[in-house]
Amino acid sequence: MVKNMAFKLAKAALIALLAVAALEAGNWSAQAQGFSVRPMRVDAGVPPARSARIPIEIANTSDRDAQLLELEIVDMRQQPNGQWQFLREGSDALQGAPLASADWISLEENEIELDGGETTTVPLLARLPSGARGTYIAGLLVRSRPAGDDDAAVRIRLQFLVPVILSVEGRPARQRIAIPDLSMEFVQPVGFGGAPRGDPTTIAYLHADNEGQTYSRLNGYLQVERQQGGSWRRVTRVDVDDRGIIPGARLKLPFDMERVLPSGMYRLTSQIEVDGRRLPRVVREISYGGDPDAEPGEVSDIAFDATLVLEPPSVEMDIVPGATRTATFSITNPNDQPLTVKIATATPDALAGKAMGDLLGDTLSATPWVRITPPQFTIRPGGRRNVRVVGRIPRDGVDNANYYADIIIDSVYADGQNAGTTRSALQLSNDAIAEQRTGVVERLALVNAGAPQNYVIQSRFINTGNIHVEPTMTADLLAPNGEVVASLDLAGEEGRLLPLGIRDYSGEIDFSDIDDGEYLLRASTEFGADGDAEKRVSLRVGPDPDNPRSGRTVEIVN
Repeated sequence: MVKNMAFKLAKAALIALLAVAALEAGNWSAQAQGFSVRPMRVDAGVPPARSARIPIEIANTSDRDAQLLELEIVDMRQQPNGQWQFLREGSDALQGAPLASADWISLEENEIELDGGETTTVPLLARLPSGARGTYIAGLLVRSRPAGDDDAAVRIRLQFLVPVILSVEGRPARQRIAIPDLSMEFVQPVGFGGAPRGDPTTIAYLHADNEGQTYSRLNGYLQVERQQGGSWRRVTRVDVDDRGIIPGARLKLPFDMERVLPSGMYRLTSQIEVDGRRLPRVVREISYGGDPDAEPGEVSDIAFDATLVLEPPSVEMDIVPGATRTATFSITNPNDQPLTVKIATATPDALAGKAMGDLLGDTLSATPWVRITPPQFTIRPGGRRNVRVVGRIPRDGVDNANYYADIIIDSVYADGQNAGTTRSALQLSNDAIAEQRTGVVERLALVNAGAPQNYVIQSRFINTGNIHVEPTMTADLLAPNGEVVASLDLAGEEGRLLPLGIRDYSGEIDFSDIDDGEYLLRASTEFGADGDAEKRVSLRVGPDPDNPRSGRTVEIVN
């Protein structure tokens, strides 16, 4: 009897929920054993007071078993660490949540059954009210019925959460992203009962607030320095990878420095871009307490990032299907301490998990075909070591012109503390396939920059070709007769953009000297001698309907 009761308690408690949330994905699918959903993020422009139909493709990835799936529209918010969280109706966390749009999205059906291998399209029906402006957030929750019989102790349910981000077309929304603070904290991981679990470390935090009406994207870096004598010496710099921030969100993004820092004066600096536009640099000088159980530390106790010199800085190899190719690069340690170096390859973030049509980003990864030798070694101060990259290319399935990988070089001091990461790029070129430089300007929008007549032009470029490019973008305001009224270069991340890569650009334009009337806004991208793309939208400049006597506004009319 006791055994049977324990079994029932276990059965009730262990309903396992495997959630997969694609937080920052583009038009790509997520898949688990059983079914897939595509796209895993909806980012659409919707006119106010009009209906929009957004198709979602759901496929049963099993060839044999049928799948019964439940569909539900839920409200969304962002947790402080940036992750999505879905909220059902009645949740206390919804109180005061801005710009929630679950009430304005509906489904034609809340349950579907797919035979083995079957694919279907489920439409989301969106209709925002006439007074809507800015960005509205909801989510599509797709869940399988729990697998396993009724007597199973553990029943498995798979679910996917699809963020639905709807930007209202027409009058520009207000963009207001701020970095109110930077901070640092000593962390001793603990397990059950308060026992230490893992190594102590230092976490740096980037605080970001979205007080505007736009769904925006952040990227950049956070730098930590320690005061040494009369100057500052860099401890480390961590990249803030591209991520979104929804209206009303207040984020506290953590970055593990993988080292323990002693007490003392530190300087934290952030350089962040929002939708391609650089925010003012934020600098904070803090008196950091460090490990409360440790003695006051000296500068000599700090594990500063070590500099490694790579020659050449990137690796390129011509490949032949069925053949082995080898390239060499060297690593020099100019520091005054020995370093243990660990080298690995990884699929670039621009490719991992991405899809465009029938092209899967992972099929452009060079990682499965290459190995680094030696993968680990110790290099003395001032020492230099040669490293080989060996590419063994299969005879079949080499269907692309270029394959890419990141070479990741992690350095560790003799005491085990992190000494930083150095990255290089690897490109395998297949001359048997013609290179195609193609791309599209996917987005062209305006947001209000704060001042009544100042607007930010936002645009987005997608590399749809089979080779990396280095795009540049300009924007022109054209009168009806084709005359260029204003022109500006749009700012964005520099450097190469891999196939399937997405890059945001922006620039600020002052409409105070622009006459009322109809205009055409054009964003043009160049990405090589034979590559260009553009997008156009119509604008109307005129009196502000909310303040017709003295106000003026700019509105997208198509």
